[in-house]
Amino acid sequence: MTLRVLHLPADIGGNTWNLAQAERARGLDSKVLIRSAAWSSTKADIRLDAGRLNPRSAIELASTFLRIRKSFDIFHFNFGSSLFHSLTLPFSQPELGLYPRNARVFATYNGCDARQKFPTMERGGENACAEPDCYEGMCNSGVLDNRRKAGIDRMAARAEHIWASNPDLLRFFPPGLASFIPYAADDLGLEVQWPNRSGPLRVVHAPTQRGAKGTAYVLATFEQLKHKYPNKFEFELIEGLPREAALRRYQCADVLVDQLLIGWYGLTAVEAMLLGKTVCVYIREDDLIYIPDPMRVDLRQAVINVTRETLADSLCQLADDRSLLMNRAQAGRAYARQWHSPDYVAGLTVPRYERRTPASVC
Repeated sequence: MTLRVLHLPADIGGNTWNLAQAERARGLDSKVLIRSAAWSSTKADIRLDAGRLNPRSAIELASTFLRIRKSFDIFHFNFGSSLFHSLTLPFSQPELGLYPRNARVFATYNGCDARQKFPTMERGGENACAEPDCYEGMCNSGVLDNRRKAGIDRMAARAEHIWASNPDLLRFFPPGLASFIPYAADDLGLEVQWPNRSGPLRVVHAPTQRGAKGTAYVLATFEQLKHKYPNKFEFELIEGLPREAALRRYQCADVLVDQLLIGWYGLTAVEAMLLGKTVCVYIREDDLIYIPDPMRVDLRQAVINVTRETLADSLCQLADDRSLLMNRAQAGRAYARQWHSPDYVAGLTVPRYERRTPASVC
């Protein structure tokens, strides 16, 4: 019997859609439900307009829940969210206990759906959680830390397995229940344009949220280098563009600077690698214990690991050594195609789905 899988209620950069298609290629009936109309550029099989919880959206969500609860064998929740979930309200995943007992639950967490400010700050080092303006300071009171912990506890009590797409998140889940999963990224359908071998080094930075990405430090580095080497670099800040337009701006670059504070790279970095760009990003070494050993080896060749203190020197080195620039771009593309292939990622989820556990037959 074909397993019926529903991914819900969010998609980050097409990651969920790509994974569902790869699962379908492996013989599963996988579909994607998107709760918010704000994700209009994201592909989905079921699309709701219930991004904010209010009386109208609650009726739509309740109707949808009654329709889907017995229509799928597996519910794979993304961004640590259930259908009714809201971090702005003092409850989370309220309907998890209302799915049929034989419905199987999995979850993927992607970042600040699990990451907690004060435990992360205690680790020290480069740290987005120590920035008071990270996501406009929404975590500064500690309230969201408590709500995230409550949500994880509720999900952990119901889920057979939890995945995390950022390695540091695995510190927040019960031992043995969770593991790392890479983003699932397709080849974008755009021409690969390798870095220029001469001329100014073209560097872009495309933050989704400035405080989290350390954009102030990136821009300070850009200003420093523009004044010191006026003909050596071209810098561009990419914000507020539709995804397709942003991808075309990445195509024109030589280097993408991703983030300087979080300790892992985002989907933007993967897209840049697939387009043949060298990526500079801060990777927190002590989190790499959570990823496969061969992936760790490849990662160290695929990206330039930088901090706010070393970014300027690394960019100068890339501007002066175009063979290094090209080698990292080629290694990055090979890395992204291997470790972020949707088929590779489906090779992590599908065996879990197909593994029959005592909880799945009760």
